[in-house]
Amino acid sequence: MKIGFIGLGTMGSSIAMNAMKGGHELVVYDINEEAAKPHIDAGAYWADSPQAVAEQTDVVFTSLPGPPEVEAVALGGGGLIEGLRTGQAYFDLSTNSPTLMRRIHQVFLERGVQALDAPVSGGPDGARTDGPADSAGHRCRTADRRRRRRARVKRNRVRLRRGRRDRLRRFWTAVRSHRRTRDHGTAVVHTARTTRGEPRRRPSASC
Repeated sequence: MKIGFIGLGTMGSSIAMNAMKGGHELVVYDINEEAAKPHIDAGAYWADSPQAVAEQTDVVFTSLPGPPEVEAVALGGGGLIEGLRTGQAYFDLSTNSPTLMRRIHQVFLERGVQALDAPVSGGPDGARTDGPADSAGHRCRTADRRRRRRARVKRNRVRLRRGRRDRLRRFWTAVRSHRRTRDHGTAVVHTARTTRGEPRRRPSASC
């Protein structure tokens, strides 16, 4: 897989280097070209802009100081939005604004690109030792659990509706059966009395 990495600061530099150690081709960009020198020496390719990074890779990571930098790289002129293609994915490892990330996600989704907010923790030491923790996987698992829970609740509601409907059907069937039995019994008694010659009662005359 060809990986693009933008932002080679304290955290990003080590994470990008670990990606190369994992056997991936790397295309890098940073506002300070000197920051990319160790990666280029190790075999990475340099790109002149975030757009160029997106055009040459399958997936892009950014590790930037904050929301303004993320917005400029993702949505600005010469940014990722101008280079990403349908089917690609973008992961932002920065400490970012959820509001901004939702907007980026929506804009990218319209172009068939998945954008994920994946802030990392563990500090520079964790990044160097290939041990930073990111929350993207946890969020995906949480979303899966929520989807499964909603599906389970929906199934239970359907079962309850079906059970309630069945109970009502059985109830009204029993009521109708009782009415038929009662009416039939009344008719039998009336027929028996007539057969025995019992006179029918005349209705009383009204005054």
